[in-house]
Amino acid sequence: TDTVKSKLSDEMANFFVDTMFSATKTTYEQLLLADYTIGDNSSNFIYGGTVTNGKISYKEPQRRGLLGQAGFLASAAVADTTNPIKRGVFILGRLLCSGFAPAPPTAVPEAKVGLSSKELFQQHTQGACASCHKFIDDFGFALENFDEIGKFRDTDAGSAIVIKSSVKIDGKDVTIASPQELSEAIAHSQQGLECYARQTFRYAFGRLEYTAVPIIGGVALEDKSTESQLDKCQIQSIASTMEGKGGDLKSGFIELVSDPGFRLRLAGPKN
Repeated sequence: TDTVKSKLSDEMANFFVDTMFSATKTTYEQLLLADYTIGDNSSNFIYGGTVTNGKISYKEPQRRGLLGQAGFLASAAVADTTNPIKRGVFILGRLLCSGFAPAPPTAVPEAKVGLSSKELFQQHTQGACASCHKFIDDFGFALENFDEIGKFRDTDAGSAIVIKSSVKIDGKDVTIASPQELSEAIAHSQQGLECYARQTFRYAFGRLEYTAVPIIGGVALEDKSTESQLDKCQIQSIASTMEGKGGDLKSGFIELVSDPGFRLRLAGPKN
């Protein structure tokens, strides 16, 4: 219903605000590893958990944090099937701060009887597309236990779902055997924490940073300008402060707005 759609659209923002200001654990890890989400009985048909004081407990241990939320899982899918590519792009772009080389125009493959979503998208991304999709798709395949609206499932197209992904985090290949393991890998990674710091920077400054990000399917050219180096220092300072305080979310914002780079404008050359 429209009511459910509206609640799921607000789910991630409400969860973030609750984690920062109200939760027992106000940490970066909690964003990825919480065993509940924000919601009520109208959306609990997806989760099947217990609703208490505006929170829905996750029923399955595989469902954790942001990546277990139906608002994300449904928006990164299509009407009749999951979309591992959209889910993978979200994780890489929003949670791990990677960029992407321009992709050629292509259509989402249509569902076929007897083929699982994973099999369908594996066919779609072979050949010339594999150079990028080998880094993207396994992130999405790790979430195949959740269908197109985010309900948990054990089977797809009559076959048991087996999660066996290899993803690159912190420059290392990480083997993932469940959605929970993916959330844990990101939550405990330096890349994930630094990406949170980078997103905090972007939000507070209202602009993208000058410091380059890794590019999937391309090469990032590091900007050696003064602006780039200042942005890089601020992002690293946010991450270091949070790390020193157990991942506390508020400490990242306090570190940013206390920095001279936030309070003072960079002076240009005198005429």
